[in-house]
Amino acid sequence: MWRSEDGEMCHGTSEKDAVLDLNLVRNIQWFMRLAGLEAKPPVALMCWCQGETETTLHYRGERVHLSQYQPVSLFHCAALCRGLRCWHPAGFSGVPQRLFRLRSGLVVSAALPSGSTSELWFQVHRQQQLLLETACSQR
Repeated sequence: MWRSEDGEMCHGTSEKDAVLDLNLVRNIQWFMRLAGLEAKPPVALMCWCQGETETTLHYRGERVHLSQYQPVSLFHCAALCRGLRCWHPAGFSGVPQRLFRLRSGLVVSAALPSGSTSELWFQVHRQQQLLLETACSQR
């Protein structure tokens, strides 16, 4: 949230370069449907919580950045090591991922190619979820 020039509270981001064109708006709407996420008005910074998992979609610099956060109980290092062992670049359609610890959980994050569409976003989103589920499982 941020405060506009007239003092009104606004959702999303105040970044000047984060103007959403109609094509991007439609891709965000379709991504929400494909991923089964709560429908919201598309803005440059969006976040959804599903159970303990958080999904963030952030449009900046002509690219969509997609992240997943999953809390981990006690074994941060073990979960991170499991995630790194089961990570396969080919599973993410060539989109580089970053896997790291944040607070008491793990994050997997990617900057999607400029001009990519909701179908690729969803594919990467699903693979990120599977990676975190595998990494955070207590084996």
